Amino acid sequence: MIDAKSTSTRRSVVKAAGCALALLGLSATGARAKSSQSSVAYRSSPRGRERCANCAYFISPRACSAVRGAVSPNGWCDIWSG
Repeated sequence: MIDAKSTSTRRSVVKAAGCALALLGLSATGARAKSSQSSVAYRSSPRGRERCANCAYFISPRACSAVRGAVSPNGWCDIWSG
């Protein structure tokens, strides 16, 4: 038989885990602040094959989910991610 105290504790753990997952979900959907172009050393020319157009953060036609302001598809910065 399960006593009331262990049921209450188990319920608290499950509830806390659910809240933690919800908070992680909120931060992953855009609560992150964008960086300035100067802080990521943005430039309007590519670095070899690395360019904004093939970066994971690029939003066509001229935006970035991690950097403020317009960016060139042929640009590049320190946080480029393939």
